[in-house]
Amino acid sequence: MNGFLYLYIIIIFIIDKNNTLKDELEGQANDSKDILKFRYIYDLNELQNDDVYLVEATLEDAELIWKMQIKAFESILEKYQDYETNPACETLEKIIWRLEQPERYFYIIYSNKTPVGAICVVDNKDGTTAKRISPLFVLPEHRNKGIAQKAILIAEEIYGSEKWELSTILQEKGNCYL
Repeated sequence: MNGFLYLYIIIIFIIDKNNTLKDELEGQANDSKDILKFRYIYDLNELQNDDVYLVEATLEDAELIWKMQIKAFESILEKYQDYETNPACETLEKIIWRLEQPERYFYIIYSNKTPVGAICVVDNKDGTTAKRISPLFVLPEHRNKGIAQKAILIAEEIYGSEKWELSTILQEKGNCYL
């Protein structure tokens, strides 16, 4: 393939209180053949301390996601000893693989401007296949605050509220409030 006619960039920007970056990028989009697609633009000065927001992950975030995933799932690993299927046993390479898949959209979940977990949306964008969340996790010290529920609502805002699947462990009552 010699190249693309259009460059599609999906970016989440943190902007200053004067919307400087947003204005600059919107002007740039009008002056070029590139198409800039804004999913969410957050103004840090407008976020409240308990606000939950998602930032689309890149390959540079793989190690952070991997470490948070291990911490988030290690208590369930100890309880069930499911070494073959538990996300705490996944390798960094598996996280990188997920990040590289075109139908997977990985986000870091932030609360109080701190990374507290992650959500990965699998969307084949064919209109017939249900969108799937795999994985979704919140660090233990940030649980029971509604963070996962808010992350799912944001994902629904991005991808639509129709045809979703989320698998979890039925015996884990804390996972079944969604």
